[in-house]
Amino acid sequence: MELKITLHIKESRHKLSHSSSVITLGSCFSEVIGEQLRNNKFTVSANPFGTLFNPLSIAYLLNCCVNKTPLPEHSYIQTRGAWFNYYLHSSLYGNSRQELEEKFIHITHDIHTRLLSCDFLILTLGTAYVYELNGHHHTVSNCHKQPSALFTKRLLSPEEIIEPVKQSLQSLQDINPGLKVIITVSPVRHTKDSIPLNSVSKATLRIVCHQLVSLLPFVEYFPSFEILMDDLRDYRFYKEDMIHPNSLAEKYIWDKFIHCYCPAETLELLNQWQHIKKSLSHKPFNTLSEEHQKFLRKLLEQLSYLNQHISCQEEITLVKSQLQI
Repeated sequence: MELKITLHIKESRHKLSHSSSVITLGSCFSEVIGEQLRNNKFTVSANPFGTLFNPLSIAYLLNCCVNKTPLPEHSYIQTRGAWFNYYLHSSLYGNSRQELEEKFIHITHDIHTRLLSCDFLILTLGTAYVYELNGHHHTVSNCHKQPSALFTKRLLSPEEIIEPVKQSLQSLQDINPGLKVIITVSPVRHTKDSIPLNSVSKATLRIVCHQLVSLLPFVEYFPSFEILMDDLRDYRFYKEDMIHPNSLAEKYIWDKFIHCYCPAETLELLNQWQHIKKSLSHKPFNTLSEEHQKFLRKLLEQLSYLNQHISCQEEITLVKSQLQI
């Protein structure tokens, strides 16, 4: 008897391996996937602009990267003893406006270079609600704790999202025809909008994803939202705030992700790496004992083999430093 709905995800025709390069942009799920990719030895740039919740901000910053466009002057603000920008997350700031501008230029030029040869772009849409800066009618990525009177909050329609995101993704394809885009909806609920209106927001984003997949053959949808809402569907898979998925849920979604996108040989490498990671975290009673030295020599053997396929040089150096030659 089946006591739950298990979401079976069709294996993607696009294959992600350790030779692939990846960029993630968007809300918290992009950070989680980016961190998992990094921890498993993939080449990834994870959320270089910080957390981005709405799709218009993601599209705008992608365009800045493609065209190496600076941010508009009115978007810079000085508050709380530092400089911020309405298009960037608060994790990106400067002690002066010039410092922040230079940071932004450095990031956009770096991402531009990466986009030219990137294999995968993972986009996570968090909310269809946006805040517009009054007088400029520009959607901001972050209000930086400024007075609410400076902004107008509203719900985007699917049509308002689809066209700018579509144009942005097409411009990426123009400079990198081999790029594959994975788009997903964040399972994190925005309870400040109220539970009913959060459902409207997520439904809007899900329509957007469906339309983009239909319009652009290089775009695929990954159902992270459905995995948490329908497959797991239990508060034991949430953190204490009852909003964010906990580590068990993140691990479950990650497992679904790699089995969707990674070929068998990459999955085997990931399995080997997990075993080695456990060995690396081992804390011996006596580091100089023959038993532990034998353990280290075996571990070095395993790392040297794995290093032929993925970069383990840092770990090899660490193990060698503990060996008594």
